[in-house]
Order: sequence, then structure tokens, then C-alpha cells
Amino acid sequence: METHLSNTIASNCRSNDKCPSTVTIPCYRQWIVKMWHFGVDSIDEYTGKEFHVTFEEGMSDLFRIYTERMEGNKQKVRAEHQES
Repeated sequence: METHLSNTIASNCRSNDKCPSTVTIPCYRQWIVKMWHFGVDSIDEYTGKEFHVTFEEGMSDLFRIYTERMEGNKQKVRAEHQES
């Protein structure tokens, strides 16, 4: 994740002259994770009516299933698990 963040920032800064010359991402061992999302998009395009369903399990888990607009105005169904 450290490498992904560094590469994403570096690639975005190449086209932006207001970015700092160096960006330091702290070692992941120092991170405190407060929430993460595990999600997956459907393989096929979805052409039905848009929807959004959310339900909770326990005190820290949230599940969402919804339509998501993709590039080219196509829709896919996304299932997501959020954990705090």
C-alpha cells in the first residue's frame, strides 16, 4: 500500500507543478486503520434500474450493494463490505 500511494501521488504530481518535490509516506507499521472497504464490481454491464441497499451486521460491519456509473456512462453492480 505504501508503494501504491507513493506511485499514485508521483504520477498525479507529474502533471501538477504545485505538488511538493518530495512526498513521504509513513511506514505501514505506524498506520492506524480506522476503516477499510473491500469491494468488487460485477463483470457484466448492468442495464436495469439504479439501486442502493445498505445493511449493518454488529457494530462495525456495513454491507452495501449498489449500481455504480463507470466510464462511458455504463453501469455495473458493486458489492462492498466496510469495516470500522
